[in-house]
Amino acid sequence: MKLIESRIIIRFTPTRFHGILDYVVGLFFIAYRWLFGFSDVAWVTWTIVLAGVAAPL
Repeated sequence: MKLIESRIIIRFTPTRFHGILDYVVGLFFIAYRWLFGFSDVAWVTWTIVLAGVAAPL
């Protein structure tokens, strides 16, 4: 039953919107370090940049 419910939710989000949202989230992740003041912590900086690059994939 949960499998059917998850398919309904996935079909509700159009593919084009989901693709655009992936790029927006990726850019937000990359800008996140400067927006919230984490740019001075190296491991946080590179972790969130890698997540931002991987988001559209």
